[in-house]
Formats: sequence, structure tokens, C-alpha cells
Amino acid sequence: MSNQIKIRDMKPEDIKEVHYLGSGEQEFEVVDGEERFWKVGVLEDWVASEDDIALVAGNEKELAGFILVAYHPVTRKATFENAYVKPQYRNLFTAVKMYKEAESRLKEKEADFICGFIETENKASIKFLERCGYNTGKQYHWMNKFL
Repeated sequence: MSNQIKIRDMKPEDIKEVHYLGSGEQEFEVVDGEERFWKVGVLEDWVASEDDIALVAGNEKELAGFILVAYHPVTRKATFENAYVKPQYRNLFTAVKMYKEAESRLKEKEADFICGFIETENKASIKFLERCGYNTGKQYHWMNKFL
């Protein structure tokens, strides 16, 4: 059996584990006291979407991580939403490999740009996106309203 990490499309059978992993990460919380991560139904729609990108990294034994990118073809804007890599698979460039695959797919879709929203205190995520070629832009307040 090979332990080599491979990047592939997220499948419906991956959603339960991706939801579990994402729900445990405080960094994914955007509103205090609300669910931190995407609901299962949203992940199901993400996997079924022809526009958005949902990838996982893994070997024959287990998932190592995931990346989620939303793409709006009308504006040609992509939004880097979440990336997670299990601790034992970090420092192996797993997140970078997933990101590069996502970016390659966005180029195929003729995306013009990708943006990401990172908390100013989240130095690890800022460093990751800088390694992926992002520039620091303007700072904004996160505003939201539940519908």
C-alpha cells in the first residue's frame, strides 16, 4: 500500500469527515457563538457544484486535509474559503499542493482573481497565502446578516 498523498475532488462520502475536521477548527468561526464551519448540506452542494472547488488530499488509508474555494463565474472572482491539513501531514506541502491544484482549476475556468479573508491575528494563514502569492490588501470589517 502507498502512503503517498494525492489530491482529488471531494466526494459525497468524504463530507462527513470533512465536516468533522472543519467543525473542530476555531479559525473557521466568522461570528461568535455560531456554527464554525459549513453545514453538511452546504458541503453537499459544494461537491455537486460545477463552479466551486472542493478538493481533498489523502492516501489509501485516510484523508490528510481539504480545501474549499468558491467561484462566481459572472464576476470571475474566486474566494479562498478554507484549508485544513491534519497535524501529521503538515510540513509536507500538502496545503500548498491542494492550493496549486485549486488555482490551476480556476485558471481553466478563466477566473480573473482569487481573494481570501483572514483574521489579522491568524499569522499562519497569512503566511500560507503569502507563500501562495497573495498580496495584503485593504482591511475591512466582517459584516453579515443571517437570512
